[in-house]
Amino acid sequence: MDAAHDGGDRWGGMHRISNVSKIEVSPRVNPKTGSDLLFISGRSGRQQLWRMNLDGTDREMLTTNEGDVSNPSWSPDGHHIAVRTYSQVFIFATDSVTGSVNHAVEPRVCDLTGLGEAQGEGVSWINDRGRLVFTSEGRRAPLNLGDCPP
Repeated sequence: MDAAHDGGDRWGGMHRISNVSKIEVSPRVNPKTGSDLLFISGRSGRQQLWRMNLDGTDREMLTTNEGDVSNPSWSPDGHHIAVRTYSQVFIFATDSVTGSVNHAVEPRVCDLTGLGEAQGEGVSWINDRGRLVFTSEGRRAPLNLGDCPP
């Protein structure tokens, strides 16, 4: 028996918060608020970064890149979001009260091509000052540490 047959009780009242026929992966709950999440969705065509409340409301697309993005990551304090393209990391500032993306502040773009990094997907925060670890499929080491200065 699964959740669809037992009313969801087996899974603590599990219910769907998104209902699209496109890929939706990499959910990340905001560590500061615990009430919203980031995810990657193909609902707009390319795989882009989206944010929504945990109840499925207030959806917003955060990136509009020509290529796909992957592996979103909240900073440990919940004040920033990092997301990776093949050759760049985008860092978004969030509102200090609500945790939502602060659209008044342009995202920082960290270009990784100067490091010889042709492709990669992963990005994760080490601290709140912009120190990141990221993966690479380039000719150099597959794991890298880097700073994305303000």
